[in-house]
Amino acid sequence: MKVLFFKAPWCSACHVLEPYVPEDIEKVDCNDQPEIADKYHIVGLPVFIAVDNDGNEIARMQTTSIPALENWRRKIEEAA
Repeated sequence: MKVLFFKAPWCSACHVLEPYVPEDIEKVDCNDQPEIADKYHIVGLPVFIAVDNDGNEIARMQTTSIPALENWRRKIEEAA
């Protein structure tokens, strides 16, 4: 399992959140990689998506809160 962080240069909330996103979370710039954003039907930013090894979505969270992100991530890792 891995977690993707969808962001964009024009997203002010993404800029605020990005320095606090753990390094093991893969960052996806929706402007540079629109095909990935389209695959996961990204309509709002910032959003975090947990995917399995085949790239299938397991869970999704749209947040600007680091504590909420940490709690969500802990729950999905425990469930895996």
